[in-house]
Amino acid sequence: KDISAGKEFTYFQLNSKVNSAVRLLQKHNIKKGDIINLCLKNSTEFVILFFATIRVGAIISPLPSTMNEKELRKSLKFAQPKIVIIEKKFKNISEDYDTIEVDYINFTDELEKFSNKPTNIKLEEDDLVCMYYSSGTTSDPKGILYSRKYHTTLIEGVVNHYKFTKDVTHLGFLPMAHTAIINYSLLPAAYVGGTLIFSENFINIRTKFWDIVEKYNIGFVKTVPTVVFTILNTKYPNYSKDKIKLAFVGCGSGPLPLSTQNKFEEKYGIPVSNMYGTSETGQINY
Repeated sequence: KDISAGKEFTYFQLNSKVNSAVRLLQKHNIKKGDIINLCLKNSTEFVILFFATIRVGAIISPLPSTMNEKELRKSLKFAQPKIVIIEKKFKNISEDYDTIEVDYINFTDELEKFSNKPTNIKLEEDDLVCMYYSSGTTSDPKGILYSRKYHTTLIEGVVNHYKFTKDVTHLGFLPMAHTAIINYSLLPAAYVGGTLIFSENFINIRTKFWDIVEKYNIGFVKTVPTVVFTILNTKYPNYSKDKIKLAFVGCGSGPLPLSTQNKFEEKYGIPVSNMYGTSETGQINY
């Protein structure tokens, strides 16, 4: 459920849209092993195209839509994608790369032009499936390649370790180009048939954060240190721990001082788990 755009899909509806998006990618001659850079804001369109890229057998390489054009071009030069999926603001990219420009208002309706029947694409567990960028624990930018087998194993480990079930509702607001929301919320929720509530960003929900956590019975949130600091410095006059189901907050992408973790738990009665570095455990870093 995208609370920024007011859109939501059941798994049946999502699967249908993903199948249609696979046909769209095939229309653009995307085949197994091709690299696709996906540069969209948090949206149902991102989710659909993320899964469609994996399903068609291509390698997904998501990039933040908050990049400027110069930064995007630098990343594209490195990745050498077969196609770039972009927002309208990046339309100049089409001068040098094959692109699919996504209209957030009409995109899902446009998918109706394509069949939603499953495709028969043979996928192997050792196929490369994702290429993420990370600075992780070292502040040294790197690309991480995940095979299908490794990625599945990673998600299984996250699900088992944190005891995620279909009854756990996740809240996401970090950029979907970020491994934190992909590996700790989007894919784990999909793996067990759970629910993901997401926003375009944190700023949009900052003053309503705890109201959203309460309203949707959020069971897990993955965040970053800057967001933890922001929550601590934002007034929430109606906050009540008794109304909150959230057992703990996960924090990654950088170390969070123990003093800040303790302050958060003292103020809200909810512990913060400092966890980062798993994105660097892909099979190949370069």
